[in-house]
Amino acid sequence: MSVPAVIVKRRIKSVLLSVIGLATAFIFLFPYVTMFSTALKPKGDITDIPQTYLPQHYIWSNFIKVFTEIEFGTYMKNTIIIALATMVIGLIASIPAGYYVARHYFRGRTLFLLIVLITQMFSPTTLLIGIYREMSVLNLINTYTGLILVNAAFNLAFAVWILSSFFRSIPKEIEEALSINSESVEDKVSHILTSTWNIPPRWFALFHPEERLRGENEDGPFTIMRTSIGKAKQRTTFTHEAVLSAFGSGQVEAEIADLLQWLEIFDNNSIVELDYGGLAIYLNNLLIQNGEAGLDADTSVEDVSTSIAGLASGDGALAGRGYERLVSRWRKVAALESAT
Repeated sequence: MSVPAVIVKRRIKSVLLSVIGLATAFIFLFPYVTMFSTALKPKGDITDIPQTYLPQHYIWSNFIKVFTEIEFGTYMKNTIIIALATMVIGLIASIPAGYYVARHYFRGRTLFLLIVLITQMFSPTTLLIGIYREMSVLNLINTYTGLILVNAAFNLAFAVWILSSFFRSIPKEIEEALSINSESVEDKVSHILTSTWNIPPRWFALFHPEERLRGENEDGPFTIMRTSIGKAKQRTTFTHEAVLSAFGSGQVEAEIADLLQWLEIFDNNSIVELDYGGLAIYLNNLLIQNGEAGLDADTSVEDVSTSIAGLASGDGALAGRGYERLVSRWRKVAALESAT
């Protein structure tokens, strides 16, 4: 009885994955195995050429000599003091910097973060002479202070980068709720986002056209969109990635990131709703005056979807057409604010 081709493929895939996994594990574990075997070699075997990976004689007493013949306790003390002091100084300096970069948009922020990242590309060896001369002038050679300052300086840029990403992952609403000594953070976080005379384009990215409800009641024409928080998160994440890939970090990207953080507060099964409110009447009238079929001609969701698809595919012309249609429609509504 022959084995189905599907089962054979699965077995081959399973074997290949196992082989790749074992090979990867070997690559990562080999240095540790070599280090352990070297620790068991006699002193003479370490300098032998050619080198052998396994000891000819296993000298287990080497581990005892570490504590009896070498000032191991002093080395450990120095390591702990330098590591702890470096960590404390690094955090004191990097936390304010990371927080400011995450919470405040300023011109050149992307360039600043790029420079921070570039500093990590410099090898400490290339800076060795300059660092030595500086420490010599300050009389910090062979001192705790000198080592601590150098280590803290090298780790500072990376710490700022990591902490800025961490602070950006925390919704501003939670921070504000905690700042007023809230007993329940969720109760203090705004469940409603509002905008006057305009609807931010990023809000439309949460929905698909089939989730839109249009009609007319006693108050006049209306447009309401509803979807689950889970779907809204997925669409907003895709939008954020497309904008970030196309334009990099900036105000638009930060606003979409803030919207995503706001969505993260709620359960995936909850519902998010976009209601045009009174703007539906104004938009309906403007579209009719333009010879269109009122709110039925409103394609804001489609326009945003087109624009995002253009950004994701690298088609700037497509993205521009969708965005221009959206902006030109809502610009007319916003213009009514000054007329009222």
